[in-house]
Amino acid sequence: MLGLAALLASGLAVGSVRLTAAEEAAGWEALGPAESWIGRLFTPTSGALLATNSVPGQVVEQRTLYRSDDAGSTWRAIPYPEDTALIAVSPADHQLLYAAGKGGVYRSVDGGHGWERVSEPVDGTWLRLEVSPADPSILYGVVQTSPPAEYGTNRWHEFRVSHDGGSTWEVVRTNHERILVGTRPCSYGVVALVPHAISTVRVLTIEGCNDRGMNPAASISPDEGRTSSPFPDLGYPPWAATDAVGGGGVKPERWYVAVYRPGIVYSRIRHSKLVRTDDDGESWTTVFEEESGDPYKNPRPVDFVSHVAYNPQYPDDVFAVFERYEPTAENNREPKLSGFTIRMSRDAGATWSDLGANGLPSVHSLQVGIDGRYLFASTPKGVYRLVLAQ
Repeated sequence: MLGLAALLASGLAVGSVRLTAAEEAAGWEALGPAESWIGRLFTPTSGALLATNSVPGQVVEQRTLYRSDDAGSTWRAIPYPEDTALIAVSPADHQLLYAAGKGGVYRSVDGGHGWERVSEPVDGTWLRLEVSPADPSILYGVVQTSPPAEYGTNRWHEFRVSHDGGSTWEVVRTNHERILVGTRPCSYGVVALVPHAISTVRVLTIEGCNDRGMNPAASISPDEGRTSSPFPDLGYPPWAATDAVGGGGVKPERWYVAVYRPGIVYSRIRHSKLVRTDDDGESWTTVFEEESGDPYKNPRPVDFVSHVAYNPQYPDDVFAVFERYEPTAENNREPKLSGFTIRMSRDAGATWSDLGANGLPSVHSLQVGIDGRYLFASTPKGVYRLVLAQ
């Protein structure tokens, strides 16, 4: 018998519901928990919905993981282990949790009721922690370290992998950055770390400089992060990326990546694309593209794709957050954010329908529920839900 995770990966999803044509009928519903700041959502195939009030770079007084067993209608809090700052949920089992921070790496096999420390603290700061959907004993992580330097300050990003549930870790690659007084650092960062849903050795990252006119770009590795190549590879000049989804479900060769021209602070041009591959990156199709135009002659409003989600069991169903930037009378060379909307395509991006925003404060991420009935959004005021099917 195939397990639930295998069934879902093969497309034989239990209880999966096809989206209807009445998505716009129901508005966005605020679910809580208690208007908490929610940075990320987890929708493991085992059924529970989880949300966390911490993401890398954010400071909160008490880091908490929230769990709902009724699609967000009610929640209960799961505190982080002491001295941890990140939490990861197994994509296949909501009972299997990992947490990492100054206190080391911890594991829970009972949904957070009990925690066991599986590895000792490291000399650095955990920035990313992810569980492989293909094998829950394989974990990927990023640790920022600062080894001694003859001059300046080292700021290294170590990409790590564990094959034994976090007990031991191997550093597979290190990005070296040195901060010198009087110079402008590139401010390297890792925006996303996405283990492949089927392959245990493939991993996608969005990483790179955040300054000097550069921005993080998406790349994919065939060997646990040791080497990587642009994903998508759209030629020169390179494109930066905001989000990427794909690699699982009934079409593991399907991916959607939101990209944009870097260096906006200098060019003042916003050029956004959403691209799709149907052959695992061999070729790409542009399904959305807008550009704000010459900022000195004819600036125009532009929609900018910031977040993407899709339904792995119906991969033609894709959702995106479109931020709206418009020229202002004060300085039409620098378009300002005027609002946003969420749109859906049920034909792999060929056409789009508006799902609105209906009072959403802002959106940090989108997730489709495991049964396809709801679209969830994480926001500064809790989780919101939109009914997709009855």
